[in-house]
Amino acid sequence: MVFLNRLYIVIAAAVFVTFWIVFNVFDQLIFFSPIATFYLLDDAVTGFILINTTSVLMGILVAMNVYVIKNSKLKLDRSLSFSYFFGDRWFIFP
Repeated sequence: MVFLNRLYIVIAAAVFVTFWIVFNVFDQLIFFSPIATFYLLDDAVTGFILINTTSVLMGILVAMNVYVIKNSKLKLDRSLSFSYFFGDRWFIFP
């Protein structure tokens, strides 16, 4: 039901590509200087499979969360969201 709408497919694809690039840059599999190159060593195959799996799951997760938030019957006001994000920090740093 979520992925029948093309918007959520685009969101999932955009998140997948973003995380795939970021994770591969951090794992030093993609280089952008002086030209964009992709280099996969034999011992990095397991990490590459984990990066692909994590990126796909992040794309699906973010698209489904956007769907749930957009179609939620519960209306969140600003004070509830503010206390949710910043409420616990007042107890940590008085």
